[in-house]
Amino acid sequence: MANNRIFKWDNAKALLIFLVVFGHCAEPFTAEGFAPVFKSIFFIIYTFHMPAFIFISGLFSKHTVNEEHFAWQKLLPFPVMAFILKLFYSAKDVWQEKSLSAANLSVFSNIVWFLFVLFVFYALMYLLKHVNPKLVLVFSVVFACVCGYDKHINDVFALSRIIVYFPFFAAGYYVSEQKLREKLGTKKIKLAGAAVWLIFIVVCVLFINELYAFRPLITGRNPYEKLGQYAYFGGALRLAYYGICALLLAGFFSLVPNRKIRFAQYIGQHTLSIYFWHLPLVELLFDTGIAYRLQEHLRTAFLLPVLLLIALALCALLASPPFNYPLKLIRKGVETLWKKLN
Repeated sequence: MANNRIFKWDNAKALLIFLVVFGHCAEPFTAEGFAPVFKSIFFIIYTFHMPAFIFISGLFSKHTVNEEHFAWQKLLPFPVMAFILKLFYSAKDVWQEKSLSAANLSVFSNIVWFLFVLFVFYALMYLLKHVNPKLVLVFSVVFACVCGYDKHINDVFALSRIIVYFPFFAAGYYVSEQKLREKLGTKKIKLAGAAVWLIFIVVCVLFINELYAFRPLITGRNPYEKLGQYAYFGGALRLAYYGICALLLAGFFSLVPNRKIRFAQYIGQHTLSIYFWHLPLVELLFDTGIAYRLQEHLRTAFLLPVLLLIALALCALLASPPFNYPLKLIRKGVETLWKKLN
């Protein structure tokens, strides 16, 4: 550990943000007509990467949540950044649709939702921090399993994702980071984690056509009616999803090395900047047709490495000071304004 940073979590965050960027690079190729491997990649990444990110956020939320007063000036920048992104995407929708009605400010989809949801999670944990942890976890899981039957719980103010992903944040808050790291460091857990991931990857490759029907379930944003013939079993499927996610997260974190990797540490410390900026740049690749022209000239075996390199380059670029600085200004501006108002 250096400067009180724990290398395992920087490494984990670096890999997860890379998967976020790579997932968005690969997602357009999941459409029919492209190689099935892209569907497998999408399914593997989206099953666990945001739950893992949210769990880590909960794991390191303790100091802020446990403050006597809610940390408004520290946390308000998150919804402010979400609103800025929402304005950008609303303006883009209006420009593309040539209609003001396309600007739906209440729908928090694409990357906007996470920043808003993170603020909500901190607020919920602050309110629930004195409630029995078992009660919070059990109720939040049961509530999420039941709420999927309501078709009105969707992307509006990211309500579905708030409900579906809150158990991961709460679990992170309640877990001792040191004890978790010690348990994950045992050889037995590492071997079990490797086995879980090997089985999961093989299943996702061999049975992706069958599994892809459950895509609406793994994104956390859809009511069960999107599952079609499986809608009736939505609650049981979500409960199974939580169980699978728990195994995947334990396996993933056990396999992440707890040693200093300079590039990973650099990326892991700037995940917010990468997250905030990456999707507009990825969308630019597709809106200009560059990505599709790559697909026309490259076989899948070559396209995948190219997309991986693009994602890696974007991570390195967006972690740099020119992209970090505007977010620092937003944070400083919000904090200054809050102090003046109070």
